[in-house]
Amino acid sequence: MDREINIKLNEAIHVFEVVEKLQKFLHQPANHLNIEAFAKEIYPELKDIYHNIIWDWLPDDVKAELEER
Repeated sequence: MDREINIKLNEAIHVFEVVEKLQKFLHQPANHLNIEAFAKEIYPELKDIYHNIIWDWLPDDVKAELEER
């Protein structure tokens, strides 16, 4: 599957910033066992990106295919 999709620049920047925040968080060994910090600092944004941004980027046929998994 080598299709292209169009995405809004502000959404791509937001996704990049949250992934960057996650990468920095996980890069610190002291954070590896700190699930509370992850839950407060990163998970809410990650959840929003997953459910409200990336999902909306996908074409309907791809969404249907993923839902069948």
